Amino acid sequence: LCSMIIGQNEMKEALCRLGAVFQYSKRREAYDLMKLPMHKVFAFIGPPGTAKTTASVFFASMMKEMGVLNGSCMAYVTGTQLKAKYVGQTSERVHELFVKNDIIIIDEAYSLVNYNETSRTDSFSQEALAQLCIEVEDHSHDKLIIFAGYGGDIDDKHNKMKKFLDENPGISSRITFTVNFSSYDEKEMLDIFELLARNANYRLEDGWRDILNEFFLERIHAPNFGNGREARRLLEHCMSIAAQRYIEWERTLPTFASEGER
Repeated sequence: LCSMIIGQNEMKEALCRLGAVFQYSKRREAYDLMKLPMHKVFAFIGPPGTAKTTASVFFASMMKEMGVLNGSCMAYVTGTQLKAKYVGQTSERVHELFVKNDIIIIDEAYSLVNYNETSRTDSFSQEALAQLCIEVEDHSHDKLIIFAGYGGDIDDKHNKMKKFLDENPGISSRITFTVNFSSYDEKEMLDIFELLARNANYRLEDGWRDILNEFFLERIHAPNFGNGREARRLLEHCMSIAAQRYIEWERTLPTFASEGER
């Protein structure tokens, strides 16, 4: 995980600690000791672009390797995808999700809820939430369930997970562990940019850190700062400029006659 994700030390420590807890529970079971009644329901909360999805998939793989799950089938869905087209079909869709999978990652969990003109949840959302509460309660021991979304150290307007959990105690009360993701500072943004460039087989010129440090130092304070996505977007812009320069250079090369014309 350390090589996959820059920074996020609090998150990494939390996942390692939780992994040890479930591994310890598995060892107790092997020695015929009473199994710890650990619920595997998590909330991964943080600003956009802080590797919540990557960490979710990694943690699921770690749990599979430790053998604390009954199987390895994984579903990655958004809250919106849990709702069916017609009233009465949503509960069956949610139930089927839990029947078929051992790992359920629900990203943008707050998109599960829509509000009508009276600021009350609509019938589709109510049905989805009611069935989700039942499934989480029934499968919190034998399945890994992760709710992920925007929250943490961001302004209240964009803290969607906080609002979602505050207004849905049936869900929030069933979440056992919350893993927090933090925004990146300018040094971490430089490290992310370097990692992305290296993975794309690009060599960075000397002095690039001094140039980009000023850029990221300004961006991290912007209200629409996208964290890791900012580094990816900047690299893609750099790649497009490099590609354009190469094509223009290639056009200046002398053309040679083909073999048949010689």
